[in-house]
Amino acid sequence: MANTEQLQKLQLGVKTWNQWRKNNPNLEIDLSNANLRKIDLSFADLSKANLTEADLSEADLYKVSLYKANLSKANLTEADLSEADLYKANLDHANLVEADLSEAKLNYANLTEANLTEADLSFANLSDANLTDANLTEADFSDTDLINANLSHANLTKIDLNDADLREANLYHANLTDGDLFNANLSEVNLSDANLSNANLKEVNALSTNFKNGTFTGACLDNWQIDSDTNLDNVICDYFYLKGNYDEHQLQWNFEERQPVNEKNNLEKGEFSKINQKK
Repeated sequence: MANTEQLQKLQLGVKTWNQWRKNNPNLEIDLSNANLRKIDLSFADLSKANLTEADLSEADLYKVSLYKANLSKANLTEADLSEADLYKANLDHANLVEADLSEAKLNYANLTEANLTEADLSFANLSDANLTDANLTEADFSDTDLINANLSHANLTKIDLNDADLREANLYHANLTDGDLFNANLSEVNLSDANLSNANLKEVNALSTNFKNGTFTGACLDNWQIDSDTNLDNVICDYFYLKGNYDEHQLQWNFEERQPVNEKNNLEKGEFSKINQKK
């Protein structure tokens, strides 16, 4: 349970709290299980604090410092964590549904099994972060740094990865169904056994990328960049599209030029790899 004295100090306001932290730099902060709903903690120094199972739903945490903080199982639903410092923070099993983490610093953070459904992580730094088994359904990861991040077994259904940098990331067995990866950098990424059904791969960089045993049925491959080191072994694909156009009115991508052209026909086993593999 939360330290009552520390909780009362925090409730006096961020300015008072930060000065108290500055005067007591070595004090262990325990705010576990604390109810901090809808509280304004903008610019607060919560670095290394224990916030296990704390309720921070709808809280304003703009530019808060949560450096190495323990937020395991914390409720951060709809919280404003934009530009927050969450470097090496522990957020395993945290509830971050619809949270604003845009431009947040999350490199080396632990987000194992975290729920990030519809969260905004645009322009955030998640390099070397652990997102194993995380739920990223319909989340916004546009322009996000995911270099060397671990997203194995993660649910990325309908995710927005426009212009994201995923170089050397691990997406083994990840679900990217209906994902938008327009212009994403997938160079040297492990996407073996991943599901890319109906995904938009227009203009992605997939040089030396491992797609072994992946599923591509319904994906758009408009001007995608692959090379002889791109692994397409045993890819599963009934059909794919050669062109993708964005509809500004409907705010959605439309795929065209189906392969095979006849909608009654599907590709034979191994045909996708033969058509696309670079020599």
